[in-house]
Amino acid sequence: GAISDDGSRIFWTAAFGVGPLYVRIDGAETVQIAPANAQFRVASPDGERVIYSVGKELFEGSVEPGASTSTKIAGEVDGFMGASRDTQLLYLVSQEDLDAEGPAKAGEHDLYLYRAQEDSFAFIGALSGDDAREVFGSEESEPTLTPIARAPFLRSSRISADGLYAAFASSAPLTGYDNTDQPSGRADAEVFLYDAQEDELLCASCNPSGARPHGENRATAVNPYWAAATIPGWENQSHA
Repeated sequence: GAISDDGSRIFWTAAFGVGPLYVRIDGAETVQIAPANAQFRVASPDGERVIYSVGKELFEGSVEPGASTSTKIAGEVDGFMGASRDTQLLYLVSQEDLDAEGPAKAGEHDLYLYRAQEDSFAFIGALSGDDAREVFGSEESEPTLTPIARAPFLRSSRISADGLYAAFASSAPLTGYDNTDQPSGRADAEVFLYDAQEDELLCASCNPSGARPHGENRATAVNPYWAAATIPGWENQSHA
């Protein structure tokens, strides 16, 4: 959940993680936003806008005293990477083709930037299946980092406060660099930086010589994971 900057609005789900979503307004009124199976994602600082998912669908809710209205943003959503502080820029992964005539393909784990004011999607790249997992669990049982992990300490991504920059790790060759690990032959995770102003994706960790990486085996029995570089999970859970 979340609390608005002035403390007048409190968002919460009536269950652990997934359940009915509510907002408490001015300590006097409780408004239901979603009836069941909702997953809170993020809320605006003024508490007037909330992003949440129900199953594979992502919604934006507008909250007013006495009522709330919701609009679907996307379906077939694999996960949510993050948002700008004002929630106007959202990063999400969906298997829907959301960029009209652009390069995205339905059925792939496509990473998008959604601009709420324009109601438009910018395709960033197609992530791998290992990337597109919303990891839950404890650090001991689910040690794999993914850019859309629900558990903050397992999330290998960061979004700037203005939403114009996104840093994330992925094992997909998003910029054409051959990330096949030299010793193992597995696809190594690399770190990427997306600039929304320039609509430009750079690989920050790829070897500039073009030589294939020497990664590290971070795999477990249930989570195959090799990495040449990554972004550590959140350490301060209260700011995740």
